[in-house]
Amino acid sequence: MRASCWDEAQGWDQRLQAHIVNYADDFVISATGRAEAQAQMAKMMEKLKLEVNQQKTRICHVPEESFDSWNTRWGQCYRVKTGQAYIGTKPSKKRVLKLCESISQKTQREATGVKPKKVIGELNLMLKGWANYFRLGSVSRAYESVDSHVRSRLRNGCDESTR
Repeated sequence: MRASCWDEAQGWDQRLQAHIVNYADDFVISATGRAEAQAQMAKMMEKLKLEVNQQKTRICHVPEESFDSWNTRWGQCYRVKTGQAYIGTKPSKKRVLKLCESISQKTQREATGVKPKKVIGELNLMLKGWANYFRLGSVSRAYESVDSHVRSRLRNGCDESTR
């Protein structure tokens, strides 16, 4: 989704030589000329009578640094087959941990009265939704972590704290 002020039709991406991604009221500007992009963004927000949250605003030098936005880690990734580096996205660690916590809750010993087919059906819905949300980008490691956690929970059928 793009806000009209950054719309490609208005040419801001070309003028700033930037890639601009919007999601609701958040956006990421990927540009080489950071001072100009930052100044133009401030002017645009002023025209729209919007205030930039300085606590959430930062300049990040990718690929040396990475950052989290929209449950996603943005930074340097590597192609599985070739090992070639590229700038991309992957699920944030926080989001992977949150999913694993949800899986743990669904598979607690206290839930033993629930039929296994129902638990597996609910897990499948949760996992499909998560996989669809994170279907783009470098997701192999995140999928492996989640898959390992699901297998462990279903095999052992107990909390980690009781092992």
